[in-house]
Amino acid sequence: MSNSLLTGISGLRGHQKMLEVVGNNLANLNTTSFKSSRVLFSDLMYELQRGASSSSSGLLGSVNAVQIGTGSRLSQVAKDFQQGNLEASGKPLDLAIDGSGFFVTKSGNNTYFTRAGTFSLDENGFLSDPATGNLVQRFGTLGEPDGINPSFQTAGDTRMYIPLGASIAGKATQSIALSGNLSSLAIGPVSQKLSSSSAFKAGGVAATLTTKLTDLDGYTGNYVAGDKIEINGQKKDGNSPDVTQLIIDPATTTVGDLISTLNAAFPESTVQLAADGKIVATDNTPGPSMTNIILRDNLGNSGSFTYDTHKFIKQDIGKDGDKVLRTAELFDASGAAHSISLEFTKQSDGSWSMNTTIAAADGIMVDGAVDGITFLDDGTFAQTSGIGLGDANIEVHFTGQSSAQTIELSFGEPGTISGLGQLGSASALEVSQDGFA
Repeated sequence: MSNSLLTGISGLRGHQKMLEVVGNNLANLNTTSFKSSRVLFSDLMYELQRGASSSSSGLLGSVNAVQIGTGSRLSQVAKDFQQGNLEASGKPLDLAIDGSGFFVTKSGNNTYFTRAGTFSLDENGFLSDPATGNLVQRFGTLGEPDGINPSFQTAGDTRMYIPLGASIAGKATQSIALSGNLSSLAIGPVSQKLSSSSAFKAGGVAATLTTKLTDLDGYTGNYVAGDKIEINGQKKDGNSPDVTQLIIDPATTTVGDLISTLNAAFPESTVQLAADGKIVATDNTPGPSMTNIILRDNLGNSGSFTYDTHKFIKQDIGKDGDKVLRTAELFDASGAAHSISLEFTKQSDGSWSMNTTIAAADGIMVDGAVDGITFLDDGTFAQTSGIGLGDANIEVHFTGQSSAQTIELSFGEPGTISGLGQLGSASALEVSQDGFA
């Protein structure tokens, strides 16, 4: 009887402690960086009533032991270190750790670890825990004198000094690091291409350059010497054709003569007779174009051709390569900030070029081009192949400075996507630089 009471009491005592832990969790719902606890139980030793036995003859089975438990005990109160929710406090010195780790603070020779980042500056400018007065510790050499960057920490002193209101000299931008993605789905520049809507045929067969105009299917009447084919439309730049008519000799004028006249009329394009009998005009250079060709018989002609069923239509619309734009803030030697624009353009060979510009009020871009930015088949960065004015540097003369400033560009390690990559996702760029005001 007494054993059964003691066994039950052990369970009650354990669950009493569990309720205390749960109550503590509830009481600290709004405690900064509080980590809740959970209670783990284990059973106590068992009282053996009868031992186990095994069969030696093979005629009987084994017999299990008879054991009576003597209760339970509190074995562990475990902390739950799952990441909690981060909340903005509006105070610049309130810090939080996302993930594993602790803030390290010291008081004299004693070291303490905390997840609570409600810090402030003491009267000497050191970051501290105002609840305890412990000083927050730093690691590494960031902020210590290195001859390059401004220093505000003392070598060997692990306290974190924050000199509010202190002035430091500016540093000119010397390098720019680019990262992100230039989409592999981007399209390079396209040359505008026109084609006659129908093929020029003679006897149902595609015409050749030697086919006379009077032999074409669709020719009616009788051309006489002096009849004219009027050439209208626009060249790539929007101006009128250089040649506006082809004078016909019905005995000798051929499709080849018409092609030659069109090439003279539209020198920014190449006009050819395709194998299927269609006349095709392709701009010599890619980009936006106003090229348009209109052919018709002169009103006074004795004969005519069905030019209305052979109208020129656009097969490919001229366009520049797809572009990706980004702005960046750079600093001159005095620490003054200047904004530049970076424009990446997809080229017809699959590479990218970058052109950098700056507002006239901010300075002059002496060399803002980077050419031949290429990527491997797996999308990792390969190289930049431009030289001279197309190499991986830009040169800018900022307003108020006596000389131009050369800035090195980094696109990442070749064979990696540590910087720029070319993957199938949307283009997105990030720019970082080493200057400051």
